[in-house]
Amino acid sequence: MKTVRTTSGTRKIEDWNANLIPLQLREILQDQRKTLIDRLLNENGLQVYVDHKMGLKMTSAQNGKVRGGLGRLMNAGIDIDNYLPILEMVLQNENTYIDSGFFYKEIDSCIRRCMQESQLTLPHMEMSSFDGMGMNLMDVLNRRN
Repeated sequence: MKTVRTTSGTRKIEDWNANLIPLQLREILQDQRKTLIDRLLNENGLQVYVDHKMGLKMTSAQNGKVRGGLGRLMNAGIDIDNYLPILEMVLQNENTYIDSGFFYKEIDSCIRRCMQESQLTLPHMEMSSFDGMGMNLMDVLNRRN
């Protein structure tokens, strides 16, 4: 029997069949990641975290995108390939402590990706500004000097 500790508590893994260890570990990892994301999504935890960790102030649109991305990550399955160092530690040791830093790498990556997506959104352009000139937007874009 192997023991795995996280900030959420201590769990046991049956080790009589080494092939089952990754499956049991995946559940523990999923629960821990969900717990950490839940904490971020409560009240202003996300804004405070992004401000402190990344030095960024999120707009309400960015906050919504990031919350959506974290919600999807929280409910997504664990790709054990992203957590191979943890799997190796569990396989090699009877007692393993899993630092939350492993999870925050994935969480931070998700936040950055969502922030970049929100920055790539083009603002709505009013077409009426070109109407008075007798041209449409495609004419302006295709015009050569």
